[in-house]
Amino acid sequence: MRIRHVEVFQALMRSRSVTRAAELLRTSQPTASRYLGELERDVGFSLFQRSGGRLVPTPEGEALFLEVERAFSGLDRIAEVARGIADFRFDRLRIASISSFALGGLARTLPALRRRYPEIDIALHVGTFDDVLRSVLSNQCEIGFVAYPVANPYLRQTQLVEADALCALPAGHRLAARDHVTVADLDGEPMVGLLPDVPSGRRVAEIFDHHGAARKIVLKTQNAAIACTFVKERMGVAILDPFTVRAHLDERMLARPFLPGIPFAFSAIARADRPLPRICQHLIDAIAALPELAAGG
Repeated sequence: MRIRHVEVFQALMRSRSVTRAAELLRTSQPTASRYLGELERDVGFSLFQRSGGRLVPTPEGEALFLEVERAFSGLDRIAEVARGIADFRFDRLRIASISSFALGGLARTLPALRRRYPEIDIALHVGTFDDVLRSVLSNQCEIGFVAYPVANPYLRQTQLVEADALCALPAGHRLAARDHVTVADLDGEPMVGLLPDVPSGRRVAEIFDHHGAARKIVLKTQNAAIACTFVKERMGVAILDPFTVRAHLDERMLARPFLPGIPFAFSAIARADRPLPRICQHLIDAIAALPELAAGG
């Protein structure tokens, strides 16, 4: 018994006409009749009788049709599931990200992605660089976003954008009139800094040490967004990643380029031993297409 035979039988049962069944299946009437005859020979009994130009199912045909409908309903369910997978209706998007990228690239793309595919289940876990690596390596998240190179053979990394750090200044600060801020400008200036276990905090400290400039740290925190809050309260200035700074700009805080530049190479990471889910690739493509990223953050 061939699947085409069963399709013809199903069409004949529903239309009760060889001509109409042939039209539904986009085949010829002789071909439909031939398939019916082959099926009847295979099963060993008649499936229809003719009456007034119409096909009348035999009791045996009716019994077989019930089983065919059950089988095809299962195929219909499979087809529906396949369409759902194609439309991301059954997808979970579990993301791990450092806070700066969550405030930047993800805040700019996830809402639009959710509107396009409203049935996606999205979970965003925000943590440190090491937290993001652990989440992806342990398969708790399918994709992660970081700002530094990853040297791990079990992860693959796709760079999205490189952008330099900014100097966040309280509104009305003496350096606000400058086009940029240098290390020398901040020698002895009250600063809100990031803790040494934060990679960008270590890099800022290294820059100041290299130039022999003194940092007057009045507060240390692990989170760049919190640092921005204290800058707005005029506690000091801060050298931070561009995404976090731009996300918090308002009438109480402004930003200037910091020299020498401290680059942040934002990238996506995923398990190297697993294919990247299609929805993750959609997210990467959406982030890469952001005008502000293409312009360098």
